[in-house]
Amino acid sequence: MNVRSIPTHSQLLQRNQEQLGARSSVQEKVIKEEVLHSEDQITNQKEKLTKATESMNEILRNLETSLRFQFHEKLEEYYVTIVDNQTDQVIKEIPPRKMLDLYASIIESIGIMVDDKI
Repeated sequence: MNVRSIPTHSQLLQRNQEQLGARSSVQEKVIKEEVLHSEDQITNQKEKLTKATESMNEILRNLETSLRFQFHEKLEEYYVTIVDNQTDQVIKEIPPRKMLDLYASIIESIGIMVDDKI
């Protein structure tokens, strides 16, 4: 029997450490590649979002509309109206004024009921 072919304990430990070192460097490379890939995806998403907002702003410039902030007196809150600049007509209200009026009337009626019970 050849005793020299059987590795010693220290030789086995050294081999294991070399293998672990090789594995960790491979794992580090994989992690770095994943991080770079995710950063590229974030950059691509930001570029797409920037392009989309630029195109929407261009469309809005061509529509000749403007935003106006209106004050709802009963609720004492603001809401936004989109107005056509040429005709001065309201295109859209956010939130709709009718909903705000309804909400204000509900609050008022609840307030009256609460006042009556007290």
